[in-house]
Amino acid sequence: MSSSPKSRTMAFTVVSAATLAIAGLYYVGLKSKKEEQQNSIYKSGDRPLSDSDVSKNSTQVRATMHKTKGT
Repeated sequence: MSSSPKSRTMAFTVVSAATLAIAGLYYVGLKSKKEEQQNSIYKSGDRPLSDSDVSKNSTQVRATMHKTKGT
């Protein structure tokens, strides 16, 4: 580590800020998905919620979108 007396404080501040930013983005992502799940463009009124894109992760949505009809 650097010999500067402020280097430890600066390192702690940077790590704390990065951790807080990541946690904030994760929380906002969960909150957004929870609030917007009823607005799914792929959900029809007669299909259960478990069959819509809301319950799928990004890999599953991509696989569903790229399926050919009839498979």
